[in-house]
Order: sequence, then structure tokens, then C-alpha cells
Amino acid sequence: MSVKLVVLRTGETIISDIHEMIAGEEGQERVIGYYLNSPCSLVLQPTEVEQEEMTKMSVKLYHWIPFAKQKKIPIVSDWVVTVVDPIDSLKENYIETILEDKDEVRERKTVSFNESPDFGVTD
Repeated sequence: MSVKLVVLRTGETIISDIHEMIAGEEGQERVIGYYLNSPCSLVLQPTEVEQEEMTKMSVKLYHWIPFAKQKKIPIVSDWVVTVVDPIDSLKENYIETILEDKDEVRERKTVSFNESPDFGVTD
């Protein structure tokens, strides 16, 4: 499993279990796109906090292309701006609420949680 955040040319941020589409002969393979398994759009909303605190964000996950029949959606690499690792709490929440959801009927559910990222930490 490779859960990543994908930023699209449209500006949308998607969280998904992602796998590369590879083309070309051995030694000359290249990524031509990605398969997004159960992709969800992220919507950030600031929450009310005291002035001394850093801004806290509420994150909501919405199924991306909610009326698609398949859960594994292909996307060409030209539409992808970047692919990065999500923060641990977001990744865990996505895995528990979306990927490990055992319901056979795919609901259009909204998942939300509060997160306060540490913007001062860099690698």
C-alpha cells in the first residue's frame, strides 16, 4: 500500500492508495500515469481557535468522482503536479475510514477530523 497526496493541475489535492502506470521496454520504462485506489478530495477549513494558538485545520475527505463504478481510477501523469507523503494522522484516518471500510455498498460519506500541523518543522 502506498498512500500519497496527489496535487492535480486543477489545484485539487487527492489522497489515495497510488500505483504507477509504467510503459516502455525494460531499461526504458517511464511513468505514464497512476492508478488511484479509492481516491478522496481533501477540503481544508480553518477552525476557531484562541489568538495565541496556531491555526487549526479541519480536514474533510470526499470521494473523488463519487459516482464512478470502479474504485481504481486511472489518471495520466500530465495532470499530476506533485506526489507527496501525507502527515501520519491523515494517512491513518484515510486507511481506517476509507480503505478498511468493509461495506460492499459504496456510500458517499464525508470524513472529517481536526489536525494542527507543525508548520515550523522542516526535513
